[in-house]
Amino acid sequence: MTSTASPPDSSPTTAATPAARRRSVTAAMCACVLVAQSLVAAMNLAIPKIAASGLHPSPAQLLWIVDTYVLVFAGLLIPAGALGDRPPRLKRRGGTPMAARACC
Repeated sequence: MTSTASPPDSSPTTAATPAARRRSVTAAMCACVLVAQSLVAAMNLAIPKIAASGLHPSPAQLLWIVDTYVLVFAGLLIPAGALGDRPPRLKRRGGTPMAARACC
């Protein structure tokens, strides 16, 4: 059996150069780290409001609240990254805007 399909076109106009691809991946990773760090910082900024709430948590309880948020966030971030690495990636592009909206 022989295949009559031609190889995909790999001209420089259709494929990104390896250096450009590395830069774009690095930029995307930096943006993801910045978002993750800012979400944890936002929780720390909410501590005074949580402390002034009707629950009146003690300092130890505030520490547990913040640590629980960070642990749950990290616990969900790792499987989400693994899920994003599975093929086919193109079908899941709609999930990124939904995840971004869920974080806000």
